[in-house]
Amino acid sequence: MLKLTYTENSFNLEYINQSWEAWVNTRVGLALQSGCIINLQNTTASFTIKLSTFEFTEFSKAIQHDNRIEICYCDVNIVEVTLKGMWLSSNVNSEEGVFVTALNTFTELYLVAMEQRENSCYSAF
Repeated sequence: MLKLTYTENSFNLEYINQSWEAWVNTRVGLALQSGCIINLQNTTASFTIKLSTFEFTEFSKAIQHDNRIEICYCDVNIVEVTLKGMWLSSNVNSEEGVFVTALNTFTELYLVAMEQRENSCYSAF
């Protein structure tokens, strides 16, 4: 499962070795027990990553038969990745929350590796 956590200034992409159904059920149960409001919505989430031509070719092959992910060229080396999944937040109109989706494990780990590589490049500046 991939989990994208959106905050006011950034987002974090991580791989979680758990089914998204079990993870969502746990979050809903916790919200009910604590009396917190939780909103669930089927939607999409997007982010951009840099890919070399080789990486893009391999990545395209990996996602070819998965209708939960779309890629779109933004620039020569940048693609926008759009994922279908579930948005969880404490407010219907909140821009902060958690997005979860399930893809094949290879694709999930590949996306996390690409995102971590890109973030490590930016953190050096």
